[in-house]
Amino acid sequence: MVVRGYVRGIVMSSPTNSIQTVTSLHLEAEVSRLTDLAQRIRDSGPVAPVNCWIEDYTVTRQTGPYHYKRVNSDRPQFGARGQARTLHLGKAGSPDHQDWQQRLKRRDALTEIDYRVGLIRQLMARQQSHPLWMPDPLP
Repeated sequence: MVVRGYVRGIVMSSPTNSIQTVTSLHLEAEVSRLTDLAQRIRDSGPVAPVNCWIEDYTVTRQTGPYHYKRVNSDRPQFGARGQARTLHLGKAGSPDHQDWQQRLKRRDALTEIDYRVGLIRQLMARQQSHPLWMPDPLP
């Protein structure tokens, strides 16, 4: 029986009360929406690895300091043979810097989506394993 967007399946019933398992169709729809959003993010471009971040650094020369950006990693993965831990991006706002900012935003968004989907699935599992007692409707 569907009532106000919820599917109700009776687990146990008696003349005075019933225990009903309730699974929200809205939760299932939200998982579907988040999964579609995650796919759109993946399709929009490359995603940064989990262990990378952008860092500022300064090079001081006779003509003064120069400020640059680089991607750092806690393990070697950059360079021709993947042996470097840093990747030079140039000055702030350079095309490489902007590209890596977008990669990091995609990674962070996918991490948040995975977290939210996990929470929703935990709630859906709890709804199934811990049914609610509900009084029978009045005649």
